[in-house]
Amino acid sequence: MRRFEFRLERVRQWRETELETERAKLAALLRARQELESQLASLRMTLEQAERAVLDPAERGESIRLELLVWITAYRRWARQQEQLITGRLLDLDRQLHEQRQRVLETWRRYELLNRLRSRAWMQWLLESDRELERQASELTLIRWSRLADGQD
Repeated sequence: MRRFEFRLERVRQWRETELETERAKLAALLRARQELESQLASLRMTLEQAERAVLDPAERGESIRLELLVWITAYRRWARQQEQLITGRLLDLDRQLHEQRQRVLETWRRYELLNRLRSRAWMQWLLESDRELERQASELTLIRWSRLADGQD
C-alpha cells in the first residue's frame, strides 16, 4: 500500500511560510504603532508636567519668571508640532495596518484552502486504503478457504 502524499504539499508549506511572514510584518507594524502611542503619551505627560511646574507656583500666588514663561511657551509650541507629526505617522500606520491585515487575511485564506484540500485528499486516501485492506483480506480469506477445501491445511 502506498503512503499518503499530498501533491500540493510544497505549495501548502510555501503558503504557510508566506502566512508567517505576513503575520511578522503585521506584528512589526503593531509594535511601531505602540511605540508611537507611547511617544505621544510621554510627550503629553511631559508637557503637562512642565505646565504644572509653571501654574502651581502661580496658583499659590508666587511670581513667575519671564524666562520660564518664554521657555514653556516655546516648549508647548514644539510639543504641539511633535504631536501633529506623531498623529500623522499614526494615521499612516493605521492605513498600513489595515492593508497588512487584509494581506494576512488573504494569505490565510489561500493557506486554509490548501489545508482543506489536503484534508480531503487524506480522507480519500484513508477510504482507498480501507478498500485495499478489505480487498486483501477477502483475497486471503478466499485463499485460506480454497486451501481448506483442497485439504492442504
